[in-house]
Amino acid sequence: MPGVPAECNEELDEGELELEELEGEEAGIVPEEEAQLPERAKRRRWVQCSDLVFTFSHLALASVIGVLIRCGLEDLFGSRVLGIVGDQTALFTDLPVNMVGSFFMGVIAFAWKDSILRRSNALFLSLTAGMLGSLTTYSGFNQSITTLFVEGNWAAALLGLLIGVELPVVSLVVGIDFGRGASWAFSRLLQPRPSISLSRITADEQSPTEPKTASQKSFRQLPAGASNAGTRPENRVVAPEIRTTPSKLCERPPKTEPLNPQRVSDKTRLRRAAAAAALWLGVVLPLAAVGAKFDTGSSRRREIWLAAALAPPGVWLRYLLSRFNVRPKGGLKWLPVGTLLANVIASAGMAGLSVVLVSVRGLATRLWCQGVEIGVMGALSTVSTFAAEIYLLDQGKQHVWRSYVYILVSLLASQTVALLIYGVPVWIMHYD
Repeated sequence: MPGVPAECNEELDEGELELEELEGEEAGIVPEEEAQLPERAKRRRWVQCSDLVFTFSHLALASVIGVLIRCGLEDLFGSRVLGIVGDQTALFTDLPVNMVGSFFMGVIAFAWKDSILRRSNALFLSLTAGMLGSLTTYSGFNQSITTLFVEGNWAAALLGLLIGVELPVVSLVVGIDFGRGASWAFSRLLQPRPSISLSRITADEQSPTEPKTASQKSFRQLPAGASNAGTRPENRVVAPEIRTTPSKLCERPPKTEPLNPQRVSDKTRLRRAAAAAALWLGVVLPLAAVGAKFDTGSSRRREIWLAAALAPPGVWLRYLLSRFNVRPKGGLKWLPVGTLLANVIASAGMAGLSVVLVSVRGLATRLWCQGVEIGVMGALSTVSTFAAEIYLLDQGKQHVWRSYVYILVSLLASQTVALLIYGVPVWIMHYD
């Protein structure tokens, strides 16, 4: 399954497990079973199609939620409410969004990953690749920095590049620690307290001459004002020593059961795929389209409605590109090529749409450009997965340099493309 999350490809979903079984059966086929090959091939295609519909429908629903949350946070921290961030400063508009999404990526994709996967692979994929991947946006961050470079504000642009990468990674690490600490706290609250058996104490007191081992000694309550002083060492009441270290508090519980061992029947798989597709096609998409068409009270609301309707194609393309993140061969197999391509393509698309926005004044054109920017390009690119991959690459003690190479390649590629597409026309045509 792709994803860091969702793009890490560390876990197999139920359909992939069944495909492996079908391939294993065909590996040991005998001549008498050759007639069954077309049936097995048809079965494999059925599993692939149904799982793809199911996965795409879940990603579509999660991406709509992520885009709506992103727009809400942008309005909250932007000029409409708090006025903390803006497009003309190093604190660009999408900075709080990227920090919040990276924080929850650390909680869900690292600290609580095993717990969520035991319940549902689809839920984990929807939360990480779908919602959090669409909540954060690399293309918006890249375009804000490009605009600062084009306008000649180089100091703010360089500072924006620095904090635009550093703060999401820091937020991810804080999210990991918070999630593990919360898991430890909940486990302590739900853990039953040990009780001392009164019958065992009575039995021990009735047979004082019987020798006791260290594990059989029970606690005896001392009288008020009494102490252990003057008693024999073997008769002293010693409190048990509890050793707790910070590393122990954050340890993950051992895996006691396999992840999602159950198999899904054809009817169940068909019902799940049909229900998820019907919910998106029959409810979410029509609602977003109607809002974008008839909500004339605010242009901003119409942009948000349109962005919600257009978000699914972006997350679908990112999901397909994430399959290139894991490659068995090649000198750069450690490089997350899929995420890199998704961010660069989205940055190029965002730059092209920005040129249209500064050169065309029509309301309908601006509405569609903004909707595609926020929806398709925002969902196609991701900072939360980008930060998670930086964190994972940095964990290799012998290859720490890989994380820095990944950062430099991503920034140089996206900025170069954006400056060529957006910067050159603005400099030549003198667009405002």
